Amino acid sequence: MLAARPGSWRETPIRPDFPEDVREWLDQAGRQRLRDSLRAIAQAAEAAGFDNAMLAASDSIGLRPDARPADTDLVSLALRHRDGDWDEARDQGPDLTGYDRFITGTGPEGKEETR
Repeated sequence: MLAARPGSWRETPIRPDFPEDVREWLDQAGRQRLRDSLRAIAQAAEAAGFDNAMLAASDSIGLRPDARPADTDLVSLALRHRDGDWDEARDQGPDLTGYDRFITGTGPEGKEETR
């Protein structure tokens, strides 16, 4: 409902339930960015729950503070939070050993591989 009427954002009873960083970011958004962002947050909340949508919105703002979150980005981030995949991905990062071997010709221990 908020996405359809973004002008009511500042008076909505749900506003205090948003984390401070998300609330401040939405407060500073222009009308179109506010509408699009609220729509993306609603889709993420529908897919993974309100708390996970809020975590995803905070992450999105931290990663790209000048861009409005895309629907698919927030839904994906929210689902990763719901499934517990977000913290693991942050801690581990991608496994690039295959690329290292291809580019440098070395194995996992840094030893040169024979071809």
